[in-house]
Amino acid sequence: MLREVQGMRADLQQTMLALARGLDEQRQLAGGSLVALPAPPQVMHNLPQPDYVRFVGRETELAQLHDLLSPDNRTWVIVIDGIGGIGKSSMSLEVAHDYLNRFDELPERQRFKAIIWTSAKALTLTADGPAPRQQITRTLSDIYTAIAVTLEREDITRARPEEQDVLVRQALTRQRTLLIIDNMETIDDEQVNAFLRELPTPTKCIVTTRHRIDVAYPVRLQALPRKDALNLIAQECEKKGVAFRADEADRLYRHTGGVPLALVWSIAQMGFGTGIETVLHRIGDAEGDIARYCFQNALELIRGKPAHLLLMALAIFTRDASRVMLGRIADLSNADRDEGLGQLERLSLVNKHADRFSFLPLTRTFALSELTRDQAVEAQLRRRWIDHLKGITRGVNSEYYRRYPSDTFFDEGESILDAANWCFTHGSAEDVFALAATAYDYLELAGHWDKMLDVCQRALNLAESVQNQIMIARFANLIAWIWRERGDYDEAEQLHRLALEQYQATHNIEGESVTVRDLSAIYGSLGIAVVTSTSGGRFKPTVDNLPGQEKCVGTDAPD
Repeated sequence: MLREVQGMRADLQQTMLALARGLDEQRQLAGGSLVALPAPPQVMHNLPQPDYVRFVGRETELAQLHDLLSPDNRTWVIVIDGIGGIGKSSMSLEVAHDYLNRFDELPERQRFKAIIWTSAKALTLTADGPAPRQQITRTLSDIYTAIAVTLEREDITRARPEEQDVLVRQALTRQRTLLIIDNMETIDDEQVNAFLRELPTPTKCIVTTRHRIDVAYPVRLQALPRKDALNLIAQECEKKGVAFRADEADRLYRHTGGVPLALVWSIAQMGFGTGIETVLHRIGDAEGDIARYCFQNALELIRGKPAHLLLMALAIFTRDASRVMLGRIADLSNADRDEGLGQLERLSLVNKHADRFSFLPLTRTFALSELTRDQAVEAQLRRRWIDHLKGITRGVNSEYYRRYPSDTFFDEGESILDAANWCFTHGSAEDVFALAATAYDYLELAGHWDKMLDVCQRALNLAESVQNQIMIARFANLIAWIWRERGDYDEAEQLHRLALEQYQATHNIEGESVTVRDLSAIYGSLGIAVVTSTSGGRFKPTVDNLPGQEKCVGTDAPD
């Protein structure tokens, strides 16, 4: 044993002599002074390079993040959430690089001395399709390893698991640290949430996730506004050498709904020589790369649950839908409805404004494909959709009816119009007539007269094709009113006369009286004298010709 110790001492002495000789040589080379060792980095970090040339848009969200990351703000965990491809990772990386690059410009209190990046993203979407990533954070232990490596604390990785927590917390308290956990929804370790809830001061953490969590302040990303989306398209086109016309850029924006990943992926496809029409078709393919990357994982979590029914119910609507309406269409109890909508919101599949829910265009395309997979379920949902919309209005059940008995239908006016348009192709004539009449009321209040004329004309054509005389008369009168208000009295008169014929053929006295009243309004506008009579309960024109005027009818409607 003594010999071993003596041998080790001799080796140590030799090593120290060698180091001394090396220092002497350095002094000689430097003119007798010691060569300065490299200064430690100002910021310890492991940030990857961003995959964009210039970050586009998100000024409001970036300002919000900087405010939340201030040492004066007591929030310590910030969640950036949204659907896959909305730009969560890019924005967190942009913020981190901003703190890194502006270190010298920032006040001392605002600086981060350490910035640690961890990512649980297993796949990344390339122009060739989803590609696996190599380094994946799956557990709290992986996060500890990233912290240890970045802070150069080997004692953390050498320590027993039960000791690591204390060492990590000690390491984080020694400097102001920004920790970023990317794609947290794929981490299946409850210890991570506990760690985030008890982060030591002065550490701040940014979490990106498709699933909203309750341990943090949320920054929710929506689609890029049109201006920013077009700027991103121009930047990617320049990078990929793709020529884009202005109308093509607009079409791409509408198809993607401003989802950044879909924009970047589409231009990468065109960089490989794929035509614009093919690219737009692939964006709308529910089995394609974009849809699978953005939504497949979320779909597996809700399939067979109330949230899945609500997803399909919302796909029926081209705009948004109320909580009450979605519950009725999905035929769910209030508890199941609220739980399902909450799950869709947590998964970033729907956007909530007040008490109404909507999709991004890309999400709606995916949800619509789910709806059409099962024809029986789709038929049930659409039947309840139509019945509910018919039920919220009083409807026209006689020729004497009070318009606008309430304004409840106005909030659902666009849905009523959508339902009417769908019924023209897929529904029954009865549904068309009921919804078209209510759509007329909504469009008249909203001031969309061209749409109002189109809906009523299509309803009139359908009524003539099925020989429904009452509906022919009703919609002829409605169209006549539009022409009369626009000053086209000849067209209005012809339609009122058509309505009068149909009412007389069906012995509908109420309809006759209403139509004759409207005709007399036309003649009154033209300054024509009107004489009327009734015979056998029917209205008959008994007017003598006036100079330069055609024979006309007037009104003698019963009270």
